[in-house]
Amino acid sequence: MSGSSSGVPTGEPPRRPDAGVVTVFDAREWPASERVRRWTDLMSLNFGDLELSVPVEEWESTLRVVDLGPVRLSEVRLGPATFRRTDETVAAADDERALFVIGDLGTVTVSQLGRTAVLGPGDLTVLEPLHRVTAEFGPGSRSFALHVPRRDVALPTRALIDLAAVPRTGGGPLQRNVVDVVRSIFSGEVPEETLRGSALGVGLAGLVTALVVALRSTPGPGVGLLERVQAYIDAHLDDPALAPPVVAAAHHVSLRYLHRLFEDEPETVAGYIRAARLERVRRDLDDPGMDRFSISELGARWGVGDASLLSQRFRRRYGASPSEYRAARRQSAPSPGGRPSGSNTSS
Repeated sequence: MSGSSSGVPTGEPPRRPDAGVVTVFDAREWPASERVRRWTDLMSLNFGDLELSVPVEEWESTLRVVDLGPVRLSEVRLGPATFRRTDETVAAADDERALFVIGDLGTVTVSQLGRTAVLGPGDLTVLEPLHRVTAEFGPGSRSFALHVPRRDVALPTRALIDLAAVPRTGGGPLQRNVVDVVRSIFSGEVPEETLRGSALGVGLAGLVTALVVALRSTPGPGVGLLERVQAYIDAHLDDPALAPPVVAAAHHVSLRYLHRLFEDEPETVAGYIRAARLERVRRDLDDPGMDRFSISELGARWGVGDASLLSQRFRRRYGASPSEYRAARRQSAPSPGGRPSGSNTSS
């Protein structure tokens, strides 16, 4: 019989781990009929609101968690099972932390933003908190998760988007060092007094920061969502209906996610659309071959049907109205005699 549950805590709430202590949660401590619900509550507390489905209710799983200050680590022994973060649960997500997932035993398959990463032992990927995700755990799987504040590891929104669900198989020395440190913590090789101190968490955060720099310098397949969005906008400027909701729907992302995508850019999504349209109009005004078109027609050509609005925005951006801009270009254009068309031809 299959079981499923949403990430809404019910009954006795699960407890958060104590700082520097490896806290163990074992599903076998609960009655079989309550395991799915309780495990969902527990995982939602540690990973954000999730939905869980498993093929049988009498399944076994363990979660070990240790809080090291800036970094929280988890070891998940689970499977087979599937976790999902839907559009509804994304709304409650903690968008200030990045989640690094490391495979250890068996396989874990994570899908996000149209990409899929199948993680085996030592493989790693990053998940973005503000978009839906599916994680499938194979039978007898064991994996690790690192929760790291984005501000501590130089991981802005755009970089996180490009790295999300991109598989890093094997990895270089930095990735192997991170994996080895995490494994040693959960294997009991690290003394308890070291876990309780602050140096280990700070050092691990520094190591993860270096890993992020390495990952960003070697992007994997399927990156460049921002560039694809901008290319889509540039190709649809003539559509008066072009707006952020339309762009988000065309790329299968939420509107909130789209706005975060432009967080580190000079313009917002709407600002990018406006600026691109105004630039196309300006180029047309610079082209003598377009003089046969009125200002209104040029605006409509690039999706701006309101001539008054076009004039206001154009003046704000370029310091002159479209008519003034065109007139100034005509005034400075060379005449057939080689002089500007508005110049005095007398000696």
